[in-house]
Amino acid sequence: MAIQTEPSKATHRGVSQYSSDRAVALLVDSDAPVSAATAAGHIKAKLDSANVPSDARKNIFLMVQCMESWLVTDPAALESCFGSKFRLNVLPSNPDIEAVSKRDVLAALDAAVKPTPTGGYRKVEHGAKILAKLNPDRVAKRSRHARNLHGFLLNSLQS
Repeated sequence: MAIQTEPSKATHRGVSQYSSDRAVALLVDSDAPVSAATAAGHIKAKLDSANVPSDARKNIFLMVQCMESWLVTDPAALESCFGSKFRLNVLPSNPDIEAVSKRDVLAALDAAVKPTPTGGYRKVEHGAKILAKLNPDRVAKRSRHARNLHGFLLNSLQS
């Protein structure tokens, strides 16, 4: 799964292959607090520029406020990637991770990784590895939008 914040060739290809009889979901960083009533409303300009069909917009899910917000909800996954020198105590403790700004999440994650051998968090190098280790229940406990995505995926599998 590619996670992107701007329309790309992959996004345009995915949109061109969209069919209303398939369970298709688009997962996007919100990059900010979500004030719109729907995910599609929050990222309308991006959807318009990618020519996403209106009936496909119901299956859009947001990583609020960024992918790293999900990462910091699972200290065990982070520690397994970065080792015992990872500083768990600097991660955001707010039970609603979506209320923590993107800037604060990234700063906390970088501070937590700093004493480890990698010396810092790098999205391209570390993001997918950590995502693969995340406990979905831990993420969903602190993220309403993650719970929505989980519900969609479970319903899609059962249909």
